[in-house]
Amino acid sequence: MLLGGALAAIASSPLKSFGRKGRRKPPAYGDPAPGTPQAFRDLIEQHKFTHELGTDSGTGISPDTGVPPLVSSDQSFSVFTKPEHVMHAKSSSSLSPLPGVDNAKDFDDRDVYHGIAPEYDVGGDHKNARGESLFPAGSWPEEKHVEMRVVDHVTEIIKGVATPCFAYLVGNQPSFPGPTYLVEAGEALVVRTINDLHDVEISTHQHGGCLPSHADGYPDFWCLPGKVRDYFYPNVVHRELLSDGSEGGQFDESYWQSTMWYHDHSMDITGFTVAQGLAGYYLQVDSLERGLMESGVLPNIFENEYGIHDIPLAIQDTRLNEDGSIHYDFLDHAGRLGDIFMVNGKASPRLTVQPRKYRFRILNGSNARVYMLRLSDRSSFLQIGKDSYLLPSAFGLDEVMMTSGERADLIVDFSKYSEGEEIYLENWMEQTDGRGPDGVGRKAQQQLIKFVVEGSAQGNISVADGTKLRPHVGVLASGIPIAGEFEWKTDRKNGAWTINGELFNPLRSDVAPVLGTAQRWFVENKSGGWWHPMHTHLTGSEINKRPRGDDLPSVKERERFDAVGPHKVDMISLANNTRREINVRLQTFDGPFVLHCHTVEHEDMRMMAVMDVRTPGTDRHDMDGEEHIPSEISGMPEDFHADGYFEHFGDVGRLIGRGVGFDHLK
Repeated sequence: MLLGGALAAIASSPLKSFGRKGRRKPPAYGDPAPGTPQAFRDLIEQHKFTHELGTDSGTGISPDTGVPPLVSSDQSFSVFTKPEHVMHAKSSSSLSPLPGVDNAKDFDDRDVYHGIAPEYDVGGDHKNARGESLFPAGSWPEEKHVEMRVVDHVTEIIKGVATPCFAYLVGNQPSFPGPTYLVEAGEALVVRTINDLHDVEISTHQHGGCLPSHADGYPDFWCLPGKVRDYFYPNVVHRELLSDGSEGGQFDESYWQSTMWYHDHSMDITGFTVAQGLAGYYLQVDSLERGLMESGVLPNIFENEYGIHDIPLAIQDTRLNEDGSIHYDFLDHAGRLGDIFMVNGKASPRLTVQPRKYRFRILNGSNARVYMLRLSDRSSFLQIGKDSYLLPSAFGLDEVMMTSGERADLIVDFSKYSEGEEIYLENWMEQTDGRGPDGVGRKAQQQLIKFVVEGSAQGNISVADGTKLRPHVGVLASGIPIAGEFEWKTDRKNGAWTINGELFNPLRSDVAPVLGTAQRWFVENKSGGWWHPMHTHLTGSEINKRPRGDDLPSVKERERFDAVGPHKVDMISLANNTRREINVRLQTFDGPFVLHCHTVEHEDMRMMAVMDVRTPGTDRHDMDGEEHIPSEISGMPEDFHADGYFEHFGDVGRLIGRGVGFDHLK
């Protein structure tokens, strides 16, 4: 039995509506416990800011150090001189069987049950949706392979407290959060994923990547318990778009990503699996960013700088049960909020820094919480990246707002501080439920991590306010016209979440744009006071107009736009009654792909839509809401859902009339 299917009916309790006036917390649908037990809160206070990121906790419960270990093909990497935490992508002949050789077999005869994307070519000439080579002629680098297991694990969020969780395992050491992948642009990677969890299906999404649908983490393109799926990550971006919609010439340099991440994306249970630990960083470096590193503008991640001066900081909130396990309420659709704040899986850690500049790749990995991040002394810092992309130039600011799934690539300069000085990264955003934040103020002030300045600076970097980074090339710069306009409206219906009035159905196309076109989208939030951070798979979105409005997301984005001009993002944050215009290019791979709210409980409760990008002149299946997606695209047996998603579990009677489920159940 799949966990998502078994929970579908349970998760159908209607939401309550809470207005701004006289606002109160939503009811505790499942566990009425007020929060993390006081004994654990006392332990947090006792050990507050004592765990040094990059070191073992010393208790023997978990070897997690608080800096995700690195997965790389470069043998020179080390992470805090702990070689057991350095894991490497292997040569292209390391997996057995080789990727792709099982695809022609019947499912029951496969070692790699879910196969690999049809765009993958066993001979190495991988194709895009039009059958064209993914790479410009002669530029294929060596392909790399990694085996990654998804396992049960025990971590230590609070010192001395054993917390069962899920973890990604590469090599011999599980990691909470997952290990960091580092790839060079165009370095094709196959991640053979083995699901060792009991009765929990997974679907890994590389957030920000340009990927085949089979490998994108489509919600029901599962890797079932005990099964294997090869995820093909070509690590490419769109090539130049020609007037006939084909891709020619070189890669469009403005699309190269920098700070991506990956996380589980399984239908109905993404909130649960991410809360349990299934998330990690995925870093990509192209020739432009490598040049910035080699010239000393940014820390050189190819010279042992990962975890030293270039450090990922994943911020999450969580809550523990009395036995130390991670609390999750499947009946709370509003958005999960915790009362323990973690950085890289540790409650209230510290980091010793030198008096120099550091690059912090910050991820809001929380399910629903919105952060306003400041330094405790209100010093300014630089922002050099938003979401997956470097910005056109660095700019200074003294606070950054982050909704779920967003990344902020920041430069903090500790050179002005004296030996032993302590500075905190703090959250100043008050929030009491998943509806959205209540506002910025001292009442919400929460210290997340303590920086302690010690020693002398070992080198430095030159990035400063105004430093040029990645030039922006507009979606329409090549003269490609807008081929279509589309409206996406978020709303609520019978206690579930909708886009354009529809509940998510993975078998139904909500829009079918033509491959190789530019689109103008209008995204509007009409859901009665709720915030929705929206994410589109396959491609980035271009912010090409100065946002209007006095809502906080518009104000913050306007400040960034005024500083750097048009730029690319992969998250659009919508406060209530806001409307945004974006441009997108739909290239390289055809669908299906999804766009959704990244408050993951909203996503699980059906605030997700399907865009079935279609290649002209091809005979494609019709996503009519009933016909199953072909196995070569989904990696799933076509008779797997022969009895329907819910019927097999007897849930239909409980769902009818509740507004939860698929199109015919509304």
